Amino acid sequence: MSFTKYRSPALRKFWINLREVGTIISLSYVNETTPRQRDINESLSRASMLLLCSHIESFFEGLIVDILSFHENNQTPVNILPAPLKVTQILSKPLLDSLSHEKKWKILKEISQNLLTDENQKCTQGVFQEKLHLNGFASPGSSNVENLFKGIGISSIWSFVAQKAGNENLKVRLNVFVSRRNNITHGSSDDKPTIGDVRDYIRDVCLVVKMFNSIVTEYLIDNFNVEDPWKNISK
Repeated sequence: MSFTKYRSPALRKFWINLREVGTIISLSYVNETTPRQRDINESLSRASMLLLCSHIESFFEGLIVDILSFHENNQTPVNILPAPLKVTQILSKPLLDSLSHEKKWKILKEISQNLLTDENQKCTQGVFQEKLHLNGFASPGSSNVENLFKGIGISSIWSFVAQKAGNENLKVRLNVFVSRRNNITHGSSDDKPTIGDVRDYIRDVCLVVKMFNSIVTEYLIDNFNVEDPWKNISK
């Protein structure tokens, strides 16, 4: 299993955010000798899982933004942009049958004026609308993550993760983690993760973000002829 030496802004931000989870864990009792100490550790574990899930969700969103920023900074020619990326950006307002002809015509005019419809152009600063990719991404389960990256032009990303890891365990473990986070979010008092559980999830999540950083970095290097995609991106 190999990882790239290049770190995306999303990865750098994740490592900074992860310190918060470490701080919460550091407040726990190593030996639970009283009911109060057990209650405190349980509360810290639940809070840590909520925060950890928030940070990996932000990482995935940040990585999408980093890809868009790369294309803008690299001035990627429109003709080599992935089709799913262009379609997502250009068809931001679908031509629904229920719309009037006037509204449909307005949408068509907006499409015709979009720089991404001209394959003789290059990407420029501000050409992408980030929200078109991020809207609706509310939980970092594997299916939602798959769809998020599919919309940016990277299909079957979990297959790449499995190839790099040598198995599909990471996908399964992420889903288990997100499912337990959802239980806690929705008020379940029966799901009581331990501090040890949280440490295991931290390990899994850290491996996931390193995998995705590596896969996306290699994808940009291989497909857009650059050495370090993140060199001029400081977000």
